[in-house]
This record gives sequence, C-alpha cells and structure tokens, in this order.
Amino acid sequence: SGGAYNAGTVFKVNAAGSESLFHSFANNVDGSKPQGGGLLRDNSGTLYGVTWEGGADNAGAVFKLTSGGMQRTTSFNGGTGGASPIDGLARDDAGNLYGTTENQGSGSGCGGSGCGVLFELTPADGEIVLHNFTLTSSDGVNPEGGVIRDPSGNLYGTLLWGGTYGCGAVFKYTP
Repeated sequence: SGGAYNAGTVFKVNAAGSESLFHSFANNVDGSKPQGGGLLRDNSGTLYGVTWEGGADNAGAVFKLTSGGMQRTTSFNGGTGGASPIDGLARDDAGNLYGTTENQGSGSGCGGSGCGVLFELTPADGEIVLHNFTLTSSDGVNPEGGVIRDPSGNLYGTLLWGGTYGCGAVFKYTP
C-alpha cells in the first residue's frame, strides 16, 4: 500500500540513508501491491519486479522501471496465463524474464481455477507458460518465493502444497 494511489511504491535509499519515492503504482495502469521478493537489476540499472494485483485485468503484472520511470508493464489475464505473480524474477543473457504466478493457469487439482504457472516473458512482452502446476505427488501447487536460474538455464523454486507428502515441494525446470 501507500504512494500516490495507495497501490504501493518503489523507493530508493541513498548512501547517506535517506529514502525517496521512485515510483507510485497506479493499480490498473501498471500494477498494485508490489511483492517483497526484491527487484531484479540488470547491468544497465533497469529494475524488474512483480505486483500481486493490478494491471489491465487486475491479476498482477511484471514491470520494467528505468531511471526515467515506468517503461513497460506486462499484465496477467487471470486465466490460462496465470494470476498473482509472486516474489522474485530471474533473467537470462537474452533478456528473457522467468517467474511464477501463485494462482490460475490450466493445471488441475485446485478447484478448477488452476494452481499457478512457471512463465517466461520475452523482450517483446510475449508470455510463454513453461509449466502448469498440478496437485499431484510428482508436482505441487501455488508457487512461493519466485525462481532462481543456474548457469545451465535450469530454473528452481518452491511450491506451497503438493509433492510426495502434500506439504510442498522444490521444483527444477530444465529447458
């Protein structure tokens, strides 16, 4: 919460410890409720992050923020593409972003509303669903905590429910 539209903010803290507002989210314009998993920063200083809600369909968004302000927002539709992106993103050398949504998608076992997705966003804003999570003993549901990427391109993350004992799992996605 907070900011000009009570939809959350990105702030910066200088070397002396003074805080200043960098961006106020405007709900359906560029997102709402930025998640606490941190921001991803590329070599040019561009920041990437996610909002839990807001965006065009109020199902969350991935944003790109430069020193000049908001540059791009990719909204989730709340359907097969997922909803409610969670925490951190990973980025490859080509500029593709990887992350998870906690809800929606086309996986089964979550009352017909999907169980979350692992996604890739290309620089041209194209979303590709890499995996739909399902409530099975070999999978799991409701990703938590974002993803990390190893040097081989494998993606890792955690799931709130499912797995062998139903109490969550760690996943590895191999391209």
